[in-house]
Amino acid sequence: DPEQPRVGVSWLTRVRHYGGLHRTLPRLERLLGEFRFTAIAETLPRLSGTLAPV
Repeated sequence: DPEQPRVGVSWLTRVRHYGGLHRTLPRLERLLGEFRFTAIAETLPRLSGTLAPV
């Protein structure tokens, strides 16, 4: 969100938090194209019986 207010922190913290934002969208697009995502409620019934007890 480019309109999100920036917090007053040190330059090192700014680099850690904002430094890689330009790579976020391409990574998200790659993940969405490479993997199928679904709700956990749809996935758990398919896994019943395959999970080890905790």
